[in-house]
Amino acid sequence: TAAGGNPRAQNGGAVLSLAYTDPLTGLGNKMRMHEKFRRLSQARERGDAAFTMGLLNLDGMKPINDLFGYAGGNEVIKQCAMRLAAAVEGDGFVCRHGGDEFAFIFPHVADEAGAAEKARLLQSVLLAPFALAFWQSPADWFEWLLLILMGVFGGTGPQGVASATEGA
Repeated sequence: TAAGGNPRAQNGGAVLSLAYTDPLTGLGNKMRMHEKFRRLSQARERGDAAFTMGLLNLDGMKPINDLFGYAGGNEVIKQCAMRLAAAVEGDGFVCRHGGDEFAFIFPHVADEAGAAEKARLLQSVLLAPFALAFWQSPADWFEWLLLILMGVFGGTGPQGVASATEGA
């Protein structure tokens, strides 16, 4: 190769990287989290250095998937991943553990108060509203608003929604 490296070794590294990466979010996956945990535990075996590890489960994904389809749900998961990665950058590690779960490690947080502070940080970055990329134009907003109203008013269709909202 031009760089003088072994192409088989380079391909093996790329395959290993893919095996440890969540394809939707680009974060590490459950396998990468287990590896990080194993390495951190081994490094800390000789000392008494504690660390914080946790699991974060997103509640409310079913209604998002029901309203916006899996594309909308996937968009929310990707935005959560970006927010969580930015929140732990330089201070910890976050991965997509699977589905709507994220796992995190803060290697320098060794007490309960510090862990609670990190949990509040992660929760706060997820409380901001989410913008779905396919809501680009007013027509998209109207279409989704109509679908939401149809759901609220029992799927009566546009005419039923119009008559139900006239009295409001």
